[in-house]
Amino acid sequence: MNKWHNSLFTSTVFLLVSVLFLQGCGSSGFMLRSSTDQLYTPSNITISEVYDLLQTQTLPSSFSGKGKLFFSAPGQSERLSFEYLVGQDREVYEMKNRIGIPVATIQIEGDSVLFLDRIESRAIRWHKNTPPLSVPGLIPPIRLYELVHYEHWILQAQEVDQSTRDARFTIPGFGYVYLELETFALSGLTYNSSSQSSMSEVWKLQVNDRKNYKNSPIARTFSIENETRKSQLFVQLVDLQFNQSVIPPPVSIPSNYTQTRYVD
Repeated sequence: MNKWHNSLFTSTVFLLVSVLFLQGCGSSGFMLRSSTDQLYTPSNITISEVYDLLQTQTLPSSFSGKGKLFFSAPGQSERLSFEYLVGQDREVYEMKNRIGIPVATIQIEGDSVLFLDRIESRAIRWHKNTPPLSVPGLIPPIRLYELVHYEHWILQAQEVDQSTRDARFTIPGFGYVYLELETFALSGLTYNSSSQSSMSEVWKLQVNDRKNYKNSPIARTFSIENETRKSQLFVQLVDLQFNQSVIPPPVSIPSNYTQTRYVD
């Protein structure tokens, strides 16, 4: 077990309550407003009209800031803070533990993930859709950039269903994308890796709070559940800054780090 994942049960309860409190302005709280648990029926909404509407939005090409997260899994729990720099082609995250010690650097570039374990001095690479089981389950196969620019998923959709609250788009080779009926803002995702890999993992993401950028709602607080690993991740972007021309620099691997590469 990684050193930075150890925590007592009492600390876990306290951290969970703290994270729930910190997200405060979210109207529904973590995992209480689930898009996946609703009753869906065929919809008259067309994929083209939703895609065309999303194309009219003005969205940032890059953004940066700070965030907080709470990670829990069987026998593991941790609260981390992080700084992030997100661009169209690359995302970089610098993770620190609760007392401010750097514990990990994560780079997502295309379909490749680079994980630098700052405690064990090791570097691990893998395809973003198929993380190895030896890697902490806090890295979902979904880029933060995609939570802002989600129109590409809608273009790939084959079916649309709806509930009283959300529209559900069926994406071949991915799973489901959920948009609010009133605004078509992203409300959730379900990703099943079985279509991409021999190892099946199911991820569920639920948006809990948003920040407006030029009248476009952007996810700011969200929860992610990995049903396969029984892990949960609660994320809050506490300082979300929008930019138009910032390119995250590539991460360098220190020469003394051991390196492992996983290929699906």
